[in-house]
Amino acid sequence: MKTYLCDTVDLSKVKDRKERFRIFSSLAMKNYMMNGKWSREELLLKGILERIGLQEKVHYWHNWKLHNREQTGYFELDFFIPRLRLVIEVDGEIWHRIDNSQEKDSRRDRWLREIGYTVVRISTRDIRERLDEVELFLRRLVEERSSAIHQMSTVWCREEVQSSR
Repeated sequence: MKTYLCDTVDLSKVKDRKERFRIFSSLAMKNYMMNGKWSREELLLKGILERIGLQEKVHYWHNWKLHNREQTGYFELDFFIPRLRLVIEVDGEIWHRIDNSQEKDSRRDRWLREIGYTVVRISTRDIRERLDEVELFLRRLVEERSSAIHQMSTVWCREEVQSSR
């Protein structure tokens, strides 16, 4: 089990709210960098995906950089599952208070939907407090998407066979 910096600092002793937030944000960033860019909640979600049968770098990629041709640069996706045309984003309370991240997220989500992806946003609170429900939801979603893709490929194969006659 990994040790997280925020486990070693007692933030309750810091009385100033802004200072407490600054320390927590700094520790969260250090944890993120020290643990291979995986937050605690992303590691829990990774475990769910593995139990469902998806393997990292085979079925999905973490922190995938997807280039946006309409704008310069790229979007970084928490969990990118191209075969299922699915993106899973873990929404942390800290990150969405910084800059205009919610606006950026809505632009990215809109662009991903336009090119045919489904975007699922799961809060860190739900992952921490309702992990079983999150797993059940994702299991059903992956099964539905896999089934739909299988049906589409079956129809496509049938059309190929018929046209070759």
